[in-house]
Amino acid sequence: ATTGDVSEAVRVCRNALRRDPYREDLHYAIMGHLLDAGRHNEATTQYHTYARMMKDEFGLEPSHEARALYSMIQHNGPSLSAAVDDEEASGGAFVCHRELFESICHVERRRRDRSRQPVTMMMVSLIGRGVSEHACRYLSIVASSLRKGDVISQWDADKIAICLWGTEETGAKVVGRRIKNSIEKAGRTRVSIDYEILKVEAKGFMGERESM
Repeated sequence: ATTGDVSEAVRVCRNALRRDPYREDLHYAIMGHLLDAGRHNEATTQYHTYARMMKDEFGLEPSHEARALYSMIQHNGPSLSAAVDDEEASGGAFVCHRELFESICHVERRRRDRSRQPVTMMMVSLIGRGVSEHACRYLSIVASSLRKGDVISQWDADKIAICLWGTEETGAKVVGRRIKNSIEKAGRTRVSIDYEILKVEAKGFMGERESM
């Protein structure tokens, strides 16, 4: 691509980010365009801006794809697919069986009542042939997308349950979008995500249900 093409692509992505600053795919796109053009300092700045925003706003580490791109920027060598395959997933979330997950959620609900911090319960439904045969793989993908304080469980053969502490609606949507993109990239599997934000307001308990 020419210098003008790269600058125009970056400009379009940044204009879109003004409307939705949490679109991780747009941050990746900007980094990729800048990397292809050899503008490594700008690509590095974009990565750190994105990483700081995710940490400050949602307590999330940069995604697997973003870290792979950053590795490419630093080393300016392997292909994107190789970098993604070689990069270790963060595996931050605590993975547990369903019974323990239900117990943890019960504790989190009680803690929410004391701290007045929101708790988001999320259910990831996997749609496609052979989903149950690769359940462990999808569980690992979800775990690598989350924080150390989050909890996940294989709810049944085609569903993964998630408990996100201290996460409001915007954060839930960012996490859901990250999970959906990661799973759909990994195979011929479609994803449906339902979540409920539990929080205590001045007038009492409130629950907000949404789907993605």
